[in-house]
Amino acid sequence: MQNLIEMEVEGKPVVLNPGTSLSFEWNNPLFAQEVIPGSFSLPFTIPAAPNGQVFGFPEIVANTKDSRREWPCTVYCEGEQINGILKLRKVTEQTYTANVQIGFSAFGELIKNKSIRDFGYGGERVMGEDLTQVLNHMQDTAKRPADFDYVFAPVHNPSLYGDKNTQYRGYVNYYNMQDYQAVAPGGSTLEWYDSEGNPVYHYFAYNLGFSVMGSSGSTANAISPFPKLKYVLEQVVAELGVQFQEDFFDEELSQLYILSNTVLDRLTTAGGLEGFTVNNSYRYSFHMKDQLPNLTFSQLLQALKDTFGLSVQVGLDKTVSIRKLRDLLEQNDYQDLTPYVSPGVEMPIEERQGLTLRYKLDDDVSSERVQDLPEGHRLLDPVETPADLQALNYTGPTPEHNDVRYVRSEKAYYRYSLMEEPIGWGFLTEDYMPLLVNGGGDDLEQGIALTLDSNQVLVYDTNNPASNETMKMPSFGVEGYSAPFGVFNVPQSLRLAFYRGYQPIKEQKENRLYPLLSGDNYNARGEQIGQYSLKLDGEHGTYATFLQSWMELQANPKPVIRQLYLNMPALKKIDFNRKVNIDGNRFLIKKLKFSLPLRKAVTAELIQVKK
Repeated sequence: MQNLIEMEVEGKPVVLNPGTSLSFEWNNPLFAQEVIPGSFSLPFTIPAAPNGQVFGFPEIVANTKDSRREWPCTVYCEGEQINGILKLRKVTEQTYTANVQIGFSAFGELIKNKSIRDFGYGGERVMGEDLTQVLNHMQDTAKRPADFDYVFAPVHNPSLYGDKNTQYRGYVNYYNMQDYQAVAPGGSTLEWYDSEGNPVYHYFAYNLGFSVMGSSGSTANAISPFPKLKYVLEQVVAELGVQFQEDFFDEELSQLYILSNTVLDRLTTAGGLEGFTVNNSYRYSFHMKDQLPNLTFSQLLQALKDTFGLSVQVGLDKTVSIRKLRDLLEQNDYQDLTPYVSPGVEMPIEERQGLTLRYKLDDDVSSERVQDLPEGHRLLDPVETPADLQALNYTGPTPEHNDVRYVRSEKAYYRYSLMEEPIGWGFLTEDYMPLLVNGGGDDLEQGIALTLDSNQVLVYDTNNPASNETMKMPSFGVEGYSAPFGVFNVPQSLRLAFYRGYQPIKEQKENRLYPLLSGDNYNARGEQIGQYSLKLDGEHGTYATFLQSWMELQANPKPVIRQLYLNMPALKKIDFNRKVNIDGNRFLIKKLKFSLPLRKAVTAELIQVKK
C-alpha cells in the first residue's frame, strides 16, 4: 500500500509503515490563560531497522547519544507540507514510537529553555571612551530615542544595592536640573550662575543633564540602559530564523521600554592625603542581553499576551504572528469555511464566568503601597485632599472602623481605624484596585510587574525649599545586579514603562525639562501626553483599550462544534489570528482535530463572536 503522507527529519527521509495516518490536535494558544496548550499528533510507530541511522540507533543499549532530543521534521501530504518537531516516546528493537508537535508547540519546543538573555542583540554597545562621553551618550539616547535601541532616563529604585552601597541615594540615571558646575581643577571653587543670573557656589560635577551627583566618581548614583521592547522581540525572532508579523506596535507602543535593574558599575580606588577612596566611573560599554530579565521567549510572549490582550500564533509554516485581540474581534475580517461545512451542529452549554484582573506585585514599593480594601469595608464619599477627611463641616455618616474614602489629589484610598496605628484616617493604598469582570471570579494576573509612578522631590538646598524640584518617575524596589558591589539579582518578571520624551517638572518653572519614563499617560503636571496607560482601569487603561472585548467573550463563551471537510490547501490556510465565517455566523477557532491524509471530516471546536 502506497503512503499518502511522507516525512523528513532534518532533511532525511523517514520510512513509514504502509497505510500510516497521523492524527493531530491543533489547539489555539489564545484560549490558554497560563499554560500554552499542546498541539500534537497522537503517538504512531515507525519501523526501527530502516530508520536507525536517522535517529542514531536509539535501541542500542550501549549507545551514548541522547534519544530524548527534538528533531525538526516536515510532513508532506497532497502537495503541502507541515513543519513541526518530532519526539521519540518509546523504542524497541523492532519499532520506534513517536509523535509530532506542530504550531506553537513546535515553536515552544524550539525555545522552551531559551532565555531572552541568550541572544546576541548586536553584541557589545560602546558608549564612549571616558565618563564625559558616556554621560553625553546617555543624553543622546534621551534626546533622539529613534536612533537607539535603548534609552537612559531616571527611575527610583531604593532597594537596588540592598545594604551594600551606603552612599547610594536611590536613583538610577539621575538627572541633574541645576544648571551650574562646581568643582574646579585643584579643588578651588569657581563662581557660576544659575538660570536667573544669581552667583552660586555649589558642588555638582556636571551641569544640566545626567550626572554622577556629588564629587566626581561618587557612588551615590547608578546608570542603566533600558532596552526597547520592540527591538528585543524583532531581534529574537530574527536570530531564531523565523518569519515575524505583528500589528501591535503603533507609534506610541513602540516607545515601551524594559526597565532593568542591572547597573553599569566600575569601581576604582584613588589615593589622597586622607587615604584611599572608592569611586564609581561606570563602565563605558555593555551588552543588551545583560539588561534583560531572565525570561524565556515563550514567557515574554505570555506576559505581553496577558497584559495587552494579544493573540500570539505560530502557523504550520512556523511564521510567528502577533495581533491585538481588540482588532481581531472588531474588524470585519474572516475566512469563509461555509463551503467545507457538514450538516449538523453541536452546542455545549457553558456557565457564565467571572474574572478578577489583578496587578502583579513583586517589588518592595508596590507591595507596600498597594493592597486590597479591607473585607466588609464601607466606602464613603470621596474627598479632594487629605485635609478634607477632617473637615469640620462634614455632614456624612460618623466614621466607623474600616471605613474607606478616596482622596482625589493623592489618587489613593484612606482608611479610618479605631484599633491600629494610625488611629483615625490614614493612608491605605494607592488606586490600583483589582478589576472585576462579570462580577469577579478566578484571578487573572497582569502579565507585567506593576511599577508605580511617584513624584520624587529633589532637594538642592535645604535652606531654600523654593529651589526643590519634583520629577515624576517610575518607582520600584528590586535588588539589582552589580558585581562590584556584590549584588547578583536578575529579575524574573517583565517591567515596562513608556518613554515620553522631555517633559516639565511639576513646579511652574520655565525650561525645566527632563526625560520621562512613566506607566501612565500624564506628566508631572497632570497634562495628558499619550493615549495609553499600563493601569488596568480608566479610559486609557489596558482593560478599556485592549482587553475588554476579549474578557467579555471569555466570561460569556458560546461554544459550537462543527465538522469540516477540508482539503490540505484549505487546512494550510487556517489562521487562528482571523475569525471564520460559517453560514453567516462568525467564530474563533479554539481547536481542530484532524488526521492525515484527510479521509475524514475535521472536528472544529469554535467560539461564537459578534459579526
